[in-house]
Amino acid sequence: MAKDQEEYGSEITSRYGNHIRVRVNGLLLVDDQLLCVGHQMSSSPNRLFWAPPGGGLAFGERMEEAVQREFLEETGLSVSVGEMISVTEFINDPLHAVELFFKITSHHGILQKGKDPEHDRKDQIICQVKFIPVSELNRMPPEQAHVVLRKFRSFEESGSWKGFLHR
Repeated sequence: MAKDQEEYGSEITSRYGNHIRVRVNGLLLVDDQLLCVGHQMSSSPNRLFWAPPGGGLAFGERMEEAVQREFLEETGLSVSVGEMISVTEFINDPLHAVELFFKITSHHGILQKGKDPEHDRKDQIICQVKFIPVSELNRMPPEQAHVVLRKFRSFEESGSWKGFLHR
């Protein structure tokens, strides 16, 4: 198996690899805890990757609507989307994504592990959905947490981020 398939799995590599993908994501903070989605990145049981809820922007879809759709699909929550917080660029061959992060201003519904409709039932990569205390985010290893999680302290501090965040 090729290195990229070992790291990400053949389903992720074939579906998202070798093209630029625009992703939208939401940051939901409740009681100093940020909502995160755990993704199983390969067949290794300890290869979880934590990120805020989010996913690909479809052609003709407004960013706000895409964030709302992704939250509902992945977490079961309906959300209101606020201001854009940051932009990141993720490049790790064969994956390349430009990611936009938005503040979630309100939510309702029951938190539950959702699904990714782009994947078949047997190939789902979402394995956990939970709130993680902000104090724990910066201690996450880089290979297990999105850069936005590792840099996040508060929305006020996030507003001072300039330019692009990198791994």
